[in-house]
Amino acid sequence: HECPHCHISLLMGECPGFCCGPNGSHLHDVSPFPPLPPQIKLLTEVPQISQLSCILNLLVYYSVLNMILR
Repeated sequence: HECPHCHISLLMGECPGFCCGPNGSHLHDVSPFPPLPPQIKLLTEVPQISQLSCILNLLVYYSVLNMILR
């Protein structure tokens, strides 16, 4: 289900207004996100990104872990 005010998808148990305040009262308190960088935008257009996200997360995790342990 989604919020009728900001149209964001809500998780189970989240009520409308959880995201943007009662009746959308805080909807304009936050600036919109800037556009995605082209490299990230490309990832959003890959149909298999959900399936590959676990592998991508592991690659990032081990890269960071390797940098920390050096």
